[in-house]
Amino acid sequence: MVITVDDIGRLADAAEIGRRTLGIARQGILVGLRLSGAMPVVAAFGVIPLTLGVVSHNARRGRDPQCLAGALR
Repeated sequence: MVITVDDIGRLADAAEIGRRTLGIARQGILVGLRLSGAMPVVAAFGVIPLTLGVVSHNARRGRDPQCLAGALR
């Protein structure tokens, strides 16, 4: 982010936007990690077929748009 005016008050706004952005990024990372870890475990207990658990664990491309959509809020 670039502040193009000579208003020091905008620095606080920029810092708040940065904190919010990092929070959303952390949430997206945690969702991806949890889904990657949960699906094989759920498959191991027989709730879903093992092949579905393996495919969902490796289907990162499907989760990326979901995380990006969550980041647009």
